[in-house]
This record gives sequence, structure tokens and C-alpha cells, in this order.
Amino acid sequence: MKDGFYRLHYKTATLATTGVVVLDGGYLFACDRYYFMQGEYRHRGNRIEGNVTFTRHTDRPGMLAIIPRTFNLALSGVSADQFGQFDVWCPAIPLIRGSATFTWLGELNATYHGFAD
Repeated sequence: MKDGFYRLHYKTATLATTGVVVLDGGYLFACDRYYFMQGEYRHRGNRIEGNVTFTRHTDRPGMLAIIPRTFNLALSGVSADQFGQFDVWCPAIPLIRGSATFTWLGELNATYHGFAD
């Protein structure tokens, strides 16, 4: 996957949500309506593996009490130039398990043209 902005969609047994991901030279930064995420990833051919720390910024209705404010997820999956499909899981809390997709939105170095007057 190339560096840039991606639409994030992830799903677990108790949550399905979307957000935005930035991939930048092996680092990942993301946010959705409940969590801020940051981590590292590495390419091996068309495979990507990594670790991501989730930090909850907003409580959500129906959230399980066993889910801490901050936790780590492992990710592993396949990617193309502008798309990735991953399995995600929490080694410390086996109940937290799901899938994620990253879909291309744009370049990191896009030029900002300002607001129209």
C-alpha cells in the first residue's frame, strides 16, 4: 500500500464503524467516532503486518465493560497499491477480534487551496 489517506471500515462482534487512516512510511494514524489509533506496520510483498494502539476518546452505547480505554491490536492481511484487507485481534483480550478494510482516498502531499471567498 502506498502512503496516503484511506477510508477505514472495521467490524467486530460488537461494533461496525468507519474512520480515516493515514499511512506514512511504516506509521499508521487513524481516528473514528470512538477511538484514536496509532501504530506501525511493515510490508512483506503483498502482506502487511502491524500493531496498533487504540485509545478511546468517546464512550459508546452498549460497550462491554471489559474493554479498557487503551488497548493494542495486531493486524495482518493483504494489500494492493490502494487497498488493504486485514484481520485484527487483541492478544490480551481474545474477545476483541474483527476485520478492517482500507480504501484509498488521496495523497499525503495534496495541495491545500484554501476556502473560496
